[in-house]
Amino acid sequence: MATCAKRISLDPLMLAAIDVQYDGNDARAGLVLFRHWGDTTATATYTHWMTDCANYTPGNFYLRELPVILEVLTKYPGPLDSIIVDCYVNLDQHGTPGLGQRLFDHHGGNIPVIGVAKSRYRDSQHAIELRRGESHRPLFVTAAGISAADAANRIASMHGRHRIPELIKLADRIARQAVAKKRIDRCRPV
Repeated sequence: MATCAKRISLDPLMLAAIDVQYDGNDARAGLVLFRHWGDTTATATYTHWMTDCANYTPGNFYLRELPVILEVLTKYPGPLDSIIVDCYVNLDQHGTPGLGQRLFDHHGGNIPVIGVAKSRYRDSQHAIELRRGESHRPLFVTAAGISAADAANRIASMHGRHRIPELIKLADRIARQAVAKKRIDRCRPV
Protein backbone atom coordinates (compact mmCIF):
# COMPACT_ATOMS: atom_id res chain seq x y z
CA MET A 1 0.00 0.00 0.00
CA ALA A 2 1.49 3.33 -1.08
CA THR A 3 1.34 6.37 1.12
CA CYS A 4 1.54 9.98 0.06
CA ALA A 5 3.48 12.51 2.05
CA LYS A 6 1.98 15.96 2.12
CA ARG A 7 4.46 18.48 0.69
CA ILE A 8 5.10 21.33 3.09
CA SER A 9 6.21 24.52 1.42
CA LEU A 10 9.16 26.23 3.04
CA ASP A 11 8.68 29.33 0.90
CA PRO A 12 7.69 32.40 2.88
CA LEU A 13 4.26 33.85 2.33
CA MET A 14 4.11 36.93 0.16
CA LEU A 15 4.20 40.43 1.57
CA ALA A 16 2.07 43.03 -0.18
CA ALA A 17 2.37 46.80 -0.52
CA ILE A 18 -0.64 48.64 -1.96
CA ASP A 19 -1.25 52.22 -2.97
CA VAL A 20 -4.20 53.86 -4.71
CA GLN A 21 -4.30 56.98 -6.89
CA TYR A 22 -7.40 58.82 -8.06
CA ASP A 23 -8.52 60.56 -11.23
CA GLY A 24 -11.80 62.14 -10.20
CA ASN A 25 -13.93 59.25 -9.01
CA ASP A 26 -11.87 56.64 -10.85
CA ALA A 27 -9.06 54.89 -9.02
CA ARG A 28 -6.02 52.84 -9.93
CA ALA A 29 -4.48 50.52 -7.34
CA GLY A 30 -0.91 49.31 -7.48
CA LEU A 31 -0.04 46.02 -5.76
CA VAL A 32 3.59 45.01 -5.18
CA LEU A 33 4.38 41.51 -3.92
CA PHE A 34 7.69 40.49 -2.35
CA ARG A 35 8.93 37.67 -0.14
CA HIS A 36 11.24 39.20 2.46
CA TRP A 37 11.23 42.53 4.27
CA GLY A 38 14.69 43.43 2.94
CA ASP A 39 14.00 42.50 -0.71
CA THR A 40 15.35 44.92 -3.29
CA THR A 41 12.94 43.96 -6.08
CA ALA A 42 9.33 42.90 -6.37
CA THR A 43 8.33 39.32 -7.06
CA ALA A 44 5.25 40.54 -8.97
CA THR A 45 3.19 43.69 -9.53
CA TYR A 46 -0.47 44.14 -10.41
CA THR A 47 -2.78 47.07 -11.10
CA HIS A 48 -6.52 47.45 -11.07
CA TRP A 49 -8.82 50.22 -12.35
CA MET A 50 -12.08 50.92 -10.59
CA THR A 51 -14.59 53.49 -11.81
CA ASP A 52 -17.25 55.42 -9.93
CA CYS A 53 -15.60 55.21 -6.52
CA ALA A 54 -17.34 56.77 -3.55
CA ASN A 55 -16.60 60.42 -2.83
CA TYR A 56 -14.06 61.16 -0.12
CA THR A 57 -15.63 61.74 3.27
CA PRO A 58 -13.33 62.81 6.15
CA GLY A 59 -13.16 60.07 8.77
CA ASN A 60 -14.68 57.56 6.33
CA PHE A 61 -11.81 57.24 3.84
CA TYR A 62 -12.32 53.47 3.84
CA LEU A 63 -15.62 53.83 1.95
CA ARG A 64 -13.65 55.20 -1.02
CA GLU A 65 -10.48 53.14 -0.89
CA LEU A 66 -11.30 49.73 0.62
CA PRO A 67 -13.23 48.44 -2.43
CA VAL A 68 -10.30 49.31 -4.71
CA ILE A 69 -7.80 47.56 -2.42
CA LEU A 70 -9.98 44.45 -2.14
CA GLU A 71 -10.25 44.25 -5.93
CA VAL A 72 -6.51 44.53 -6.57
CA LEU A 73 -5.87 41.86 -3.93
CA THR A 74 -7.97 39.41 -5.98
CA LYS A 75 -5.24 39.58 -8.66
CA TYR A 76 -3.02 37.48 -6.38
CA PRO A 77 -4.92 34.45 -5.06
CA GLY A 78 -2.09 33.14 -2.85
CA PRO A 79 -1.70 33.57 0.89
CA LEU A 80 -0.23 36.77 2.27
CA ASP A 81 1.94 37.27 5.33
CA SER A 82 1.21 41.00 5.74
CA ILE A 83 -0.34 43.89 3.84
CA ILE A 84 1.16 47.39 3.86
CA VAL A 85 -1.16 50.26 3.00
CA ASP A 86 -0.75 54.05 2.80
CA CYS A 87 -3.09 54.93 5.66
CA TYR A 88 -3.69 54.74 9.37
CA VAL A 89 -4.92 51.40 10.69
CA ASN A 90 -6.66 53.05 13.63
CA LEU A 91 -7.37 56.77 13.65
CA ASP A 92 -6.65 57.42 17.33
CA GLN A 93 -5.43 55.92 20.57
CA HIS A 94 -8.99 54.79 21.36
CA GLY A 95 -8.94 52.37 18.42
CA THR A 96 -11.35 54.17 16.10
CA PRO A 97 -11.08 51.97 13.00
CA GLY A 98 -9.50 53.44 9.91
CA LEU A 99 -8.97 51.92 6.48
CA GLY A 100 -6.27 49.52 7.74
CA GLN A 101 -8.43 48.12 10.56
CA ARG A 102 -11.32 47.57 8.18
CA LEU A 103 -8.99 45.73 5.78
CA PHE A 104 -7.73 43.60 8.69
CA ASP A 105 -11.32 42.85 9.77
CA HIS A 106 -12.33 42.01 6.19
CA HIS A 107 -9.73 39.22 6.23
CA GLY A 108 -11.05 37.90 9.53
CA GLY A 109 -8.03 39.13 11.45
CA ASN A 110 -5.84 36.55 9.70
CA ILE A 111 -3.49 38.86 7.79
CA PRO A 112 -1.61 41.59 9.67
CA VAL A 113 -2.09 45.06 8.19
CA ILE A 114 0.55 47.74 8.55
CA GLY A 115 -0.38 51.34 7.93
CA VAL A 116 2.44 53.59 6.74
CA ALA A 117 1.19 57.16 6.48
CA LYS A 118 3.24 60.07 5.18
CA SER A 119 1.51 62.62 7.38
CA ARG A 120 -0.05 62.66 10.82
CA TYR A 121 -3.81 62.13 10.93
CA ARG A 122 -5.30 65.22 12.56
CA ASP A 123 -3.73 65.58 16.02
CA SER A 124 -3.46 61.85 16.68
CA GLN A 125 -0.38 60.90 18.70
CA HIS A 126 -0.66 57.09 18.81
CA ALA A 127 1.28 56.19 15.64
CA ILE A 128 4.94 55.27 15.90
CA GLU A 129 7.08 57.90 14.20
CA LEU A 130 9.68 56.21 12.04
CA ARG A 131 12.56 58.15 10.51
CA ARG A 132 14.44 56.41 7.73
CA GLY A 133 17.57 57.43 5.91
CA GLU A 134 18.54 61.03 6.45
CA SER A 135 14.96 62.31 6.42
CA HIS A 136 13.83 64.51 9.27
CA ARG A 137 10.19 63.86 8.34
CA PRO A 138 8.79 60.70 9.91
CA LEU A 139 6.50 58.04 8.56
CA PHE A 140 3.57 57.25 10.87
CA VAL A 141 3.21 53.52 11.48
CA THR A 142 0.13 51.80 12.90
CA ALA A 143 -0.85 48.14 12.74
CA ALA A 144 -3.42 45.43 13.37
CA GLY A 145 -2.48 41.79 13.88
CA ILE A 146 1.01 42.68 15.13
CA SER A 147 2.25 45.35 17.47
CA ALA A 148 2.94 48.78 16.06
CA ALA A 149 6.53 48.46 17.33
CA ASP A 150 7.06 45.22 15.38
CA ALA A 151 5.44 46.81 12.33
CA ALA A 152 7.75 49.84 12.57
CA ASN A 153 10.78 47.53 12.85
CA ARG A 154 9.70 45.68 9.71
CA ILE A 155 9.22 48.89 7.75
CA ALA A 156 12.59 50.16 9.04
CA SER A 157 14.24 46.97 7.70
CA MET A 158 12.88 47.44 4.18
CA HIS A 159 15.27 48.27 1.34
CA GLY A 160 15.93 51.87 0.44
CA ARG A 161 18.08 54.73 1.65
CA HIS A 162 15.30 57.28 1.79
CA ARG A 163 12.27 58.02 3.93
CA ILE A 164 9.93 55.70 2.02
CA PRO A 165 11.07 52.11 1.37
CA GLU A 166 11.62 51.30 -2.32
CA LEU A 167 8.87 48.68 -2.64
CA ILE A 168 6.29 50.94 -1.02
CA LYS A 169 7.39 53.68 -3.47
CA LEU A 170 6.96 51.20 -6.30
CA ALA A 171 3.30 50.60 -5.40
CA ASP A 172 2.74 54.36 -5.45
CA ARG A 173 4.63 54.74 -8.73
CA ILE A 174 2.74 52.06 -10.67
CA ALA A 175 -0.59 53.46 -9.49
CA ARG A 176 0.45 57.03 -10.43
CA GLN A 177 1.81 55.99 -13.82
CA ALA A 178 -1.43 54.26 -14.69
CA VAL A 179 -3.44 57.37 -13.80
CA ALA A 180 -1.05 59.59 -15.80
CA LYS A 181 -1.29 57.27 -18.81
CA LYS A 182 -5.08 57.36 -18.64
CA ARG A 183 -5.02 61.18 -18.62
CA ILE A 184 -2.68 61.26 -21.64
CA ASP A 185 -4.81 58.72 -23.53
CA ARG A 186 -7.93 60.83 -22.86
CA CYS A 187 -6.23 63.89 -24.35
CA ARG A 188 -5.05 62.20 -27.57
CA PRO A 189 -7.03 62.99 -30.69
CA VAL A 190 -8.83 60.00 -32.17
